[in-house]
Amino acid sequence: MPKKSDKQVLLSELGSTIKQLILDNRDNSEDFKEIVELTETLERTRNLKTRTHIPKTTALFDILWDLPDDQFKLIARMSRESFVELVKEIENKWVFYSYGTKMQAPVWKQLLLVLNRLGTEGNGAAIMRYSIFHGVSYGTVEKYTWRVLRALLELQYKYVTWPNAIERVQIRDRFKQRWGLPGAVGIIDGTPVHLYQRPGVDGEVYFTRKGRYSINLQLVCDDRGIIRYYVGRR
Repeated sequence: MPKKSDKQVLLSELGSTIKQLILDNRDNSEDFKEIVELTETLERTRNLKTRTHIPKTTALFDILWDLPDDQFKLIARMSRESFVELVKEIENKWVFYSYGTKMQAPVWKQLLLVLNRLGTEGNGAAIMRYSIFHGVSYGTVEKYTWRVLRALLELQYKYVTWPNAIERVQIRDRFKQRWGLPGAVGIIDGTPVHLYQRPGVDGEVYFTRKGRYSINLQLVCDDRGIIRYYVGRR
């Protein structure tokens, strides 16, 4: 059951009190008028409690490009060169267009947050953590994540493609010369991708013999270790 906010609970209680006063023929009483006024005021109020400012910082963005390569890779989860190339690949995707008066944050900042988040699990991937460290709101963390993943998915058929007839001949020859495997065009293997928690829909079908909730991923690589095909299943 969805959890009710303090405001919803209070409005429900006031509503019940108003109904009871009407049933008791006390709808002309001072108590009734005060409760109705309180209810109307509460309905116009967005928050019951005074909102407090949560300090955030953008210092990570300010120092990122000055970090040594190993520290850059620790945060961005890839090398500086790969990060720059990935930004070029996705920066013109439609999800990063701004249609209103408010401009989006630079694509590299959105990508940095998402890569940093994807490189962690459990409490380490909590929205609050990235909201504080990257100086954005909770909702912005979710927006960045959706945009970047959507943009990356649009690249899948550009980089994960089954080799054509000419490539298959070349791959087959290299497999034979280097590994002594005649006729091979790919190496196939499967691996589980573990999930942090039980999925909310049909969670039981993700439970594996390893005692964890996982997705089964099957990969086919060529002789150079490049992924040429994949399929993920529950």
